[in-house]
Amino acid sequence: MAGNQQREDTRQFLEAVFPVLGKGNLIELRVRRKWRMVRLGFFARVKDALQAAVENAPAADVHFGVGARRHTRGGTKEDLSYIRAVWADVDAKCFADKGEALAAASHFAVPPSIIVDSGGGFHAYWLLDEPFFLHQDRGRMDLVEGIMRGIRQGLQAQGGRPLDSAWNVDRLLRIPGTLNHKLTPSRPVEIVEFGPAVYRLTELEPLHQARPSAREAAVEFGDRSASGQEALHCAVELGVSRRTVHLIRTGNALAYGGDRSARDAAVVTGLLAKGVGPDDIRAIFDVFPVGDKYREPTNGERYLALTIHNVGRYLEANPVGPRGGGSLPEQVVREIVARAALPRVTRLLAALDSGPATAGQLLGRLGWARNTVARYVGLGQRLGIVEVARETPRRPERGTRGRPPGVYRLSSSAPAWRAQPWLFRLSLIGRALRPTGTTRQGR
Repeated sequence: MAGNQQREDTRQFLEAVFPVLGKGNLIELRVRRKWRMVRLGFFARVKDALQAAVENAPAADVHFGVGARRHTRGGTKEDLSYIRAVWADVDAKCFADKGEALAAASHFAVPPSIIVDSGGGFHAYWLLDEPFFLHQDRGRMDLVEGIMRGIRQGLQAQGGRPLDSAWNVDRLLRIPGTLNHKLTPSRPVEIVEFGPAVYRLTELEPLHQARPSAREAAVEFGDRSASGQEALHCAVELGVSRRTVHLIRTGNALAYGGDRSARDAAVVTGLLAKGVGPDDIRAIFDVFPVGDKYREPTNGERYLALTIHNVGRYLEANPVGPRGGGSLPEQVVREIVARAALPRVTRLLAALDSGPATAGQLLGRLGWARNTVARYVGLGQRLGIVEVARETPRRPERGTRGRPPGVYRLSSSAPAWRAQPWLFRLSLIGRALRPTGTTRQGR
């Protein structure tokens, strides 16, 4: 962020989008360093948010939540307080050139109040005459999201190619006055139009477009939600490999020895390596067969976030990514899966610190699914840090078909394993993972 005028423009922009700030109304900033998105903080004053953006802009992409946050515990839809604008992401790649994208936004039927050059396109904002408080009300959220879907549809008709699905009220966008580091060389994110227009929400309601029905959404990729369908469409446009698309559509884990974590790591790598963002990855996993593990009721969100994080760290060390954006070497899959497994192995050992336990007791201590407990107990046995003894119970444990249940306990090697350096433990887990193998896939 350079220049007093540019900084002043950004201040005015933030004051326009966040007219009410203080307790219960906060600005959230996040930074993306290469492939990793990290929360920078929540700010009750424009001055503090602007300073944080200035400090981080030279080395990272700085994003802000367009909706004010109610508290510092998260940035989901339920965490929002109000919005003071509706918006659209006008990507230049969906038009003949960047000039045509700007013309489409500037000459839209309802002219935007603010247009920001994001480096690779434009973010258009329609300011409201007053903050629209959401009150954790899905009906109010659907109203403004429907308006943004309608705006997107109108802009898309001018370009002929699908625009990014940026209508969600918890959307993060680039903050003006920073840099877009995804491009080489980095390009400035700057305000190109800042007009006086403000709108009553009722003036924008004619643009409202309802969510597509299941039949309408099933245009190309089957009976899927519109957001997931369009996220996959954008991924294909970005050049994601056919193998990755096949894994997404089929959810086939046999190519990785039945290991769904390895399959998901391969898919996330193929998507991230081609520039697909975390939000679109979640949209894909939310509706396609590849998301079967993510959609399980226990810790699905955390599991996918950790997978994206670990894959991002791999891509930081290997910026070019695997050839084809989806065909991963065996050792890479093992490293990514091992990074995800290490915290769970540590939790398993902590659960056994309080004494030996059956599988049923571990379910209660850990809160994991039964197959997850079985998987990590097996991994602990292969590492030599968990051992099994048999005992004759008064009655069979549920699910054991009358056999005495296994009683799991820490082995004598567990303390020594814990004392090893983190990287050494990671390598041991990588070696202990079951071979991923490959299978011939049908055409």
